[in-house]
Amino acid sequence: AEHYLQLDFAPGALTVDEKAAKALAEALAPLKARLAESPALRLEVVALGPEIHLSENQRAAFIRAMAVRNELLGQGVAGDRIVTRMT
Repeated sequence: AEHYLQLDFAPGALTVDEKAAKALAEALAPLKARLAESPALRLEVVALGPEIHLSENQRAAFIRAMAVRNELLGQGVAGDRIVTRMT
């Protein structure tokens, strides 16, 4: 089964704030055992940018996705277990 967690960024923010980091940690806690048991399991980070000019939108989405990826790395998820994509 697929599970989703939406992290909302403040307008113009490009980093994961304390509230989002806590939500991410809480959502990740029950998944850590599944990640350890299943080497094929991946976490997918999907970036959606704010409603601004397309190139700025893509840049903001990329930076935010990397911020979430870095937060996952910091919480012990191996980099090869994280898939990042932008829509």
